[in-house]
Amino acid sequence: MIEVTSESTSEEDLAKKEIYARLGVAEYFLFDPFGEYLSPRLQGFRLRHGRYLAVPQQEDGSLVSETTGLLLCSEGEKLRLVNAVTGEPLPWVHELKGLIEAAEARAAAEAKERHKEAEARRVAETHAAQEAEGRRVAEEELARLRRQLEELNRG
Repeated sequence: MIEVTSESTSEEDLAKKEIYARLGVAEYFLFDPFGEYLSPRLQGFRLRHGRYLAVPQQEDGSLVSETTGLLLCSEGEKLRLVNAVTGEPLPWVHELKGLIEAAEARAAAEAKERHKEAEARRVAETHAAQEAEGRRVAEEELARLRRQLEELNRG
């Protein structure tokens, strides 16, 4: 559980902490984006034997979430989530929108290309069928003409 908090919600946050502990929420993180009342601004607690114990801060002030595999980092007034294994930050919402738009554009281009390929296959199959029919007709005509020639030669 991650709570973005402020001085005006501090009493509420403390009450929630007790409720979360009773509910068995494994981790509880508080982030004070404006530094109004929490010091440090990012704090975390891990449930052990029914009580929350402070999550130790990394050298840079970040916290590791065992339940999510994420590193929580304060970046100015924002909380950055980072994949603790790869070190890759999760995108911000506005970045995510751009990634989604790019993925949708790629998917549309790929769908258009698949449609073109399918149309080209359909045209090629039609041509192949027409050629096969033409060969069949030509072979029938050739057989008919050979029969006629044979009849003329006999007769």
